[in-house]
Amino acid sequence: MKSNLKNIILIFIFIILIIVIYDILNYSTNEKIERLKDHKYTNLSMNMQKEFNQLIDVKRNTTLAIALLLAKNNYFIDALVKNKDFNLDLDSYSGILKEHSDFKNIWFQIVNKDGVSIARSWTKKRGDNILKQRIDLQRVFQTKKASTSISIGKFDLTFKASVPIFYNNKIVGIFESISHLNSITNELIKKDIFPVIVAEEKYKKQLIDPFSKIFIGDNYIANINAKEKQLEVIRRIGVPFFKNLSDPYIIDKKTKQLITVVKMYDINNQAMSYAILFKPLEKIDISQITQLKTNMNFYIILLVLIIVIFIYYFVIQKYNNFLKEEHKRLKLILDTQPNIMLITNTKTIVEVNSKFLEFFNKYSSLDHFLSEYNCICYLFEDFDDEDYIKDKIVENKKWIEYLIDNSHKILKVAMKKDGELHHFIIKASKIDSNKFSDEFFTVIVLVDITSEIKIKKEIEYKNKLINEQSKMVAMGEMIGNIAHQWRQPLSIITTAVTSMQLEKEFNRLSDEKFNKNCDLINKNAQYLSKTIDDFKNFIKGDRSKRITKVSSIIESFLNLVEAAAKNNNIEIILNVDNNIDLNGYENELIQCFINIFNNSKDAFKENNIKDRFIFIDSYILNDRLIIKIKDNALGIPENIISKIFDPYFTTKHQSQGTGLGLNMTYKLITEGMDGSILVNNKRFKYKEQEYKGAEFTISLPLN
Repeated sequence: MKSNLKNIILIFIFIILIIVIYDILNYSTNEKIERLKDHKYTNLSMNMQKEFNQLIDVKRNTTLAIALLLAKNNYFIDALVKNKDFNLDLDSYSGILKEHSDFKNIWFQIVNKDGVSIARSWTKKRGDNILKQRIDLQRVFQTKKASTSISIGKFDLTFKASVPIFYNNKIVGIFESISHLNSITNELIKKDIFPVIVAEEKYKKQLIDPFSKIFIGDNYIANINAKEKQLEVIRRIGVPFFKNLSDPYIIDKKTKQLITVVKMYDINNQAMSYAILFKPLEKIDISQITQLKTNMNFYIILLVLIIVIFIYYFVIQKYNNFLKEEHKRLKLILDTQPNIMLITNTKTIVEVNSKFLEFFNKYSSLDHFLSEYNCICYLFEDFDDEDYIKDKIVENKKWIEYLIDNSHKILKVAMKKDGELHHFIIKASKIDSNKFSDEFFTVIVLVDITSEIKIKKEIEYKNKLINEQSKMVAMGEMIGNIAHQWRQPLSIITTAVTSMQLEKEFNRLSDEKFNKNCDLINKNAQYLSKTIDDFKNFIKGDRSKRITKVSSIIESFLNLVEAAAKNNNIEIILNVDNNIDLNGYENELIQCFINIFNNSKDAFKENNIKDRFIFIDSYILNDRLIIKIKDNALGIPENIISKIFDPYFTTKHQSQGTGLGLNMTYKLITEGMDGSILVNNKRFKYKEQEYKGAEFTISLPLN
């Protein structure tokens, strides 16, 4: 008993001694580290400020050099002397610099001797006198010397280089180049310095169209590449704090960044803006400073090792007991899970839950299962779907490795139970290994989705029925259109034949009359043949994807609805780009047009519209084909406009419509063509008359 007490006292004293030594070493080391860090951060802050100012000087001088060079352009001098702008194209110079230099957004301006801007590269605006509000230009006219400045105008904080233009030793105008800060801030970002350029509040009113569109309160943020992480720090701390910062730097502990501030002054040497520079602490090399900490850790590790050796035999027994309890707890957790779960190492299955044995019910235990299979992968069925795993090797990887590497994908397997095929979503994740072993484990989870797949198939079957019903509705519309298309040509042919029969009977049929009637019959017969081809090509449902002119697709659509449009007094107005090619499904797109046309036709009748117009526009926007179809049929009621693409939704009596046309159109566009379709009510003018109607906007990828 006394021996045990003595041992306890010795262990206690030993631990106290280690704690005291640790505290002494830790305190002295931390104090020295903090001093070294402060020195390092101060020097770094000064270097960041210096680098920023150097980049400012380089940008200022380069902007001036460009202005000096272009100010000697005889074309510009001639324009100023003759007081004519000769359609000066300054934008082309900006484009050349953008293509061949780091100046991606440099502007140019020419001002005549009266202070009137006669040309700008960034706008067509000219002829306004800017001399009164531009002190820097006044000084150039007074001193007849070039000047540079940083200022804030209507659009942005910019570098301005103003160079006088001389003719016969007289100043006839000023050439001005204007550049922005983004190249400077981009250069700093490359070096892991993240700047935020903050303008004084007083400039907010004159910034009528700010370039970056970013404000913190009334302070404009001049660099468009300012990061949200740094902007959040400024919002949290407040702009006034940084404006009045006297220390060389501060450390933001929340985001772990070093921050320093550089003031920027205008032409009158007044504070104009502040460059707040951020440097992530992780990007600052303090390896030499932390070496002291490493040394201290070395001694601590030695002490800890002694303690570990001392108490090892005491702890190991309890740890083994703990592992046994943990295994029991893990098994209990696994058995309460609703999905099949198993744990495997690199060689075999080491644990399963009750759901596993419930599914593989011919096996009474894991050992029984392992007597036949050491991997569940042998039971995967060869299911014809790329999302299904069906072998031990997938894309040259073991199936478990493939699962872990593709955790973002929804992967599946199929297995049989009692002869019935079951489908599962399968997931795999690594878990921590035993701390005293190099063995790695992976948890496999199988979620039974057999019932969901059955439901999905039922939905697909119902959708197929919907499409078939919609097709039958479309066929009915087609038959009506064919009847309208054929009525007039057949009437002409019948009249011509009857006329020839009568004239032949009375011996009054001349060769000229005979030939004329034959030509007329042939012309109308060919029209009927072409109509048959148009309808046959549409009805046969060819879903081959091919490149076709959009204007040709629209022309085929118009041929199909021509008679219906005439019969309903509908005028179709086209604004179509004839040079747009679409790699798509022509017949399906024509079907969509017909469905939208029929919707407008019915609306004209229902609302008793006298003057009936349908407008079709096509153009390219952001590499996508945009087709707009608009009518003047008073629009769609706001309480149902969000429902018109729903299946079986119709505003007509059930005897008149099924509600499938627009739903079919929605599916063909969104699911079949990877596009989108929207509908809105629009008010517009046409021939000085105001109208209201529905506008369908279709957006499709060109390829």
